Parts: sequence; structure tokens; C-alpha cells
Amino acid sequence: MSIIFYTFNLNFRDGILSLNASIYAMKFYQIIFLISKTFHFLILLSFELYLIQPKIISDQFLQTRFKYV
Repeated sequence: MSIIFYTFNLNFRDGILSLNASIYAMKFYQIIFLISKTFHFLILLSFELYLIQPKIISDQFLQTRFKYV
């Protein structure tokens, strides 16, 4: 964020154009941040599902194993 505000202060003499450029830069960084967080969440979710998977399989095995007892 400090880079964006630095460029805004640097180009302040250009007026509205530099303001629009800094807003576009902020939106660009926001979109990149959101995309990276989404991928991070998906990776964590898939890893947790990978960890939970053996428990699900063992529960199904136990249910079928002791169904007729």
C-alpha cells in the first residue's frame, strides 16, 4: 500500500489522471490479493479433506463391518 500512495504523491501534479491511475493500481492489487487468498483457501481445504479422508473411509468400513452383529 505504501508503494501506491508514494506513486500518488509523486504524480499529484498531474491531477485527476494520477488519481485514476492510483485507484486502478489499488484495484489491481486488491484483485491479485483476493485471487491469491482464494487459491490459498482452496489449497488448505483440499489438504484438510485429504487429512479427513482416512477417517471417513474407516467409519464406512466400521459401519459395514459391524452391521450384522
